[in-house]
Amino acid sequence: MRLAESNTFAMSPKFLYLLIIITISFIPVSYSQLSCPLFGKGVDVGPDKTICKGGCTTLNASLFKVTVPATDSYYVDSFAYQPYRYDSGKVYNLTQDDVYGDSIPLPFNFCFFGNKYSKCLIGANGELGFDLSLANQSITWPISGPIPTVQSGTINSIMCPYQDLYIVDGGTIYYATYGVAPCRVFVVSWDSVAYFTEKASGASCPGDFGVQQIVLHESSNQIDINIKQKPYCLKWNSGKAIIGIENQAGTKAYAVPGKNATVFSLTNGSYSFIPAGVNNTTTNYTWFDAANNKVDTGRTITVCPTVTQQYVLRAQVYPACDTINSYDTVVVNVIPAPLPLKASNNGPLCLNDTLALQATFTMAGYTYSWTGPHNFTSNLQNPFRNGVVAADSGMYVVRDTLAGCPSQIDSTNVLVDNLVAGIATDKKSVCAGDTLHISFGGHAPDTNSYFKWSFAYGKLASGNPSDTSRGPFAITWDSLGNKIITLSVQNWRCKSSVIDTIPVNYHPVIAYALPKDICVGDTVSLQVADYSLVNADSLFWNFGNANIIDGGTGNSRGNYHLSYSDTGRRVISLAIKFSQCLSSPVLDTVMVHALPVAKIESVSKNNVCAGDTVTFIATRGSLEQYYVWTPANWFSGKGSYSNTISGIIESNGTVYLHVKDLFNCSNNDSVAMITQPCCTISLPSGFTPNGDGRNDVFRPITSGHHKVKIFRVVNRYGQTVFQSNVEVNGWDGRFNGVPQDMGTYYYYLNYTCNGKEYEMKGDIALVR
Repeated sequence: MRLAESNTFAMSPKFLYLLIIITISFIPVSYSQLSCPLFGKGVDVGPDKTICKGGCTTLNASLFKVTVPATDSYYVDSFAYQPYRYDSGKVYNLTQDDVYGDSIPLPFNFCFFGNKYSKCLIGANGELGFDLSLANQSITWPISGPIPTVQSGTINSIMCPYQDLYIVDGGTIYYATYGVAPCRVFVVSWDSVAYFTEKASGASCPGDFGVQQIVLHESSNQIDINIKQKPYCLKWNSGKAIIGIENQAGTKAYAVPGKNATVFSLTNGSYSFIPAGVNNTTTNYTWFDAANNKVDTGRTITVCPTVTQQYVLRAQVYPACDTINSYDTVVVNVIPAPLPLKASNNGPLCLNDTLALQATFTMAGYTYSWTGPHNFTSNLQNPFRNGVVAADSGMYVVRDTLAGCPSQIDSTNVLVDNLVAGIATDKKSVCAGDTLHISFGGHAPDTNSYFKWSFAYGKLASGNPSDTSRGPFAITWDSLGNKIITLSVQNWRCKSSVIDTIPVNYHPVIAYALPKDICVGDTVSLQVADYSLVNADSLFWNFGNANIIDGGTGNSRGNYHLSYSDTGRRVISLAIKFSQCLSSPVLDTVMVHALPVAKIESVSKNNVCAGDTVTFIATRGSLEQYYVWTPANWFSGKGSYSNTISGIIESNGTVYLHVKDLFNCSNNDSVAMITQPCCTISLPSGFTPNGDGRNDVFRPITSGHHKVKIFRVVNRYGQTVFQSNVEVNGWDGRFNGVPQDMGTYYYYLNYTCNGKEYEMKGDIALVR
């Protein structure tokens, strides 16, 4: 419920929300601080922290947001009755009727109608005022009407209620402060103060007294009114009373509805006057050290103390009327860095030795952490590693820690001499007389290592087994049986030995056949001799990157068909695993030749008439090659061994070229020939026989092969002036050597072509 300045009621969600807040705030707690209205918890910087020397930490403050509405307006609310004690606190010495007493300091600044006050006055008629000019002054007791009104008893005051009391006849005024900043309360109580009694006139209220209380809240500037007993007496002042507040000018006031210069009684009632003005506040966060030196500002800061340090955070909010402060402290404990240490080891070591690591500094409370190669970890000060291997070589790092604070690390390099005797052979068994290749297959990083070899009396085909020789060696044995090979390797600190057993067995002779020269893409037949396959378990081929077409399985496991896609010399090898031994590879070679160039690169004519002679030219290769041209009847039996040839093309068809070289490698090319009959003859419509070399002769224009039977020209009188049966002959405009007159002449042409006979007639203009 909210009361507007017009003294009317208005319901709003805010009323419900604040009612909940206030109801929760006044949980019965005798003589103790109540929760801070509209304020909540102060700023909090969390627990103390611990860092290592040289480190930093972040200090975080909780969000300190104080919603303190301005006091230029209020709303009125009621809440569950839960007063402070009325008979507790310091007695306010007031023995006169209808006066304000001396001013007293407030325990905190209080904002009232937009003004800040540090002192107040307490009146005899149930009011608390802030106009200090009225100290020890009389105040009006009649209630002329509802507030706001300009009279000394109501202006700039809080009324709880304001009524004509008579403290001379009894009662005590107390004031007290409860709680801690910034959520203290200042409480003024009128305990059993008598109502005014006028014995002479009889206008009195004998036996009536009031028990009432005003509570001022720090920071929120909220005002609470608690009334234990308020009877009414109509015999004096018409029984009127006011529960409310009024500003200095007497122009604005707020009163509890129904209790503004009205007659009422009340038992165990509580009301609040809650500031409702607009006041957007911000919070400033300032950090100080223990010496009150400013460190930084902001909710979150980073500090890097070198010794243990206390920090104080002051969170300040600046409402319109006053400053609200909240403080909290945090201690950053600085752990000193551990003392430095020295790491060492008992190396260098041989394989399977025990590694001993040492950290030479120790002190109570320190812990250790080792890391190293091959997933090594340990929390011992001086750990061990048994049966070391080569992978255990490397850098081992140790760090000592005090209370979680690590020191600078130290490290020690461990060397494990990876001396390993090893014998490497190209075969696990050999046949008698075959060569076994042997070399050092272990690890001996020291260049001053010494080698001692024993080859079981085998024949040394190559290599020098001196004290420093690692091989390779080529050994053969003529005798059968198991041959024991031994090797001992030693340097100045470590030694390693190894033995290997090589069975020596008998095997048949290995042979296979294949051609020496082949062509790219040719299929090659490879055949292993039957006697080489007796008792053979497995065949190990290397075909030199051949394409295996078929073979190698079942009864034909010694027969293969191969081809090669690339030119060059190919090495083929075969080793056979017999039940007793693996033979040495038997090698052979085959040369893969490229196919000869077969390309018809030139044809002398593109448009060919049936019966034309055409010349063909093929690309000449770098080696001796043979050229065969077909069809042979077009080339009159001259189609062999030449890259250039001419022939008569009689009809449509294809000319084929087949090229073969010295290695019997061959290749082909072809070209399609399309012939035309070419039987059409054209003649001009006129000619000019004037001897200028242009259009001087009238004759047929032909392509192809024709047979002219008769070509005749006559004049307009029917007289023949020219006649011929030769295709290339024509009329020069003369008759019997005499130039003929200009004019029109007539021609007749009869010819055969491609087995058919043709006739043509027309006229011709002779122009001079």
